[in-house]
Amino acid sequence: MLKRSIRGTHIHISPKHLPKYLGEFEYRYNLRKRPDQMFPRLLASL
Repeated sequence: MLKRSIRGTHIHISPKHLPKYLGEFEYRYNLRKRPDQMFPRLLASL
């Protein structure tokens, strides 16, 4: 899924920013069954 997302959405990811992208993918994957909670949880974490 990670490779597909990189090719489809981001096209290229530099090694410098790889941990940030991995964190985003992990967050989306963990909340994939509860998409209505993604945005409120993201705002609450700020």
